[in-house]
Amino acid sequence: MNRSVDESCSDIEKSSAAFWDKLLSEEDQGRTRTNEEIVNFYDKWARDRCIDKAIEAKGYPALDVMQSTVEELFPADVRDHVTILDVGTCTGNSGQRLYQMGFPNIDGLEPSLGSLRLAEERGVYRKLYNLALTAEPLDILPDTYDMVVLLGVMGPGHISVDAFTEMIRLVKPGGYILNLTRADFLEKCQEYTRKWKPTIERHKSAGKWRQLKEQRYSDHFDNREGRLHLFQIC
Repeated sequence: MNRSVDESCSDIEKSSAAFWDKLLSEEDQGRTRTNEEIVNFYDKWARDRCIDKAIEAKGYPALDVMQSTVEELFPADVRDHVTILDVGTCTGNSGQRLYQMGFPNIDGLEPSLGSLRLAEERGVYRKLYNLALTAEPLDILPDTYDMVVLLGVMGPGHISVDAFTEMIRLVKPGGYILNLTRADFLEKCQEYTRKWKPTIERHKSAGKWRQLKEQRYSDHFDNREGRLHLFQIC
C-alpha cells in the first residue's frame, strides 16, 4: 500500500481536510490519483462509516449552503414535483437533506458500492446507480431531471469536467446544475486548472447553459473555503 497517504478511518475522522491536502500535495509532485484509487478509498471508509463519523464530529457547512441555494430555486409548494439527481451520492448526506426539505423524487449516482449501500439505508432515494458519471451517455432518458446536485464531488481523482456534457443532457431546459466543492480543488487539481474555464465557456458559447451564480463561502468542510457554481440549462 502507498503510505504517502494514510487511508485509515482514524485519519479521515481526525482531519478529513488534511487527508485531501495530502492528495493535493501529491498533485504538486506530479502524482495524480486515478478515479479507481479514490473509489477504493471510499469503499474502505464505508466499512466503518468513516465519512458519516467525520461529518458527525465536524459538521458539514456546505449542506447549509446547498439548502439555502435550493430553497431560493424551488418554493415549498412545488417540491413534490421536482426531480433531482444527486451525483456523487457518497453515503447520502446530501440526499437526506434534500428529502428533509420536501423533495421526495431523488435519484443517486455513486461509483463506490460501499458508500452507495449506506446511502440506500437512508430510504430517501427513488433509484440508486452504482456508476461514475462521465461524458458518456447513461441509460437515462434526456431531460429527466429538474436539477443535478454535486456536493463535494470535485477533487483529486474525482469527477471530470467532461461529465458536464452528460449532466446537460439529463437536465430539462430551465433546470439547474448546482456544484459545491472546496475552492482549492478547483484552483490546484490539474483536471480543473486545465479544463474548468474552457469547458464552462464552451457550453455557454454553444447555448447549452448560462451561469447564474458563482460565489465563495467561508467553510465547505473542516474549515476549508468553498466555491459554488449554479448553471441553468437553456
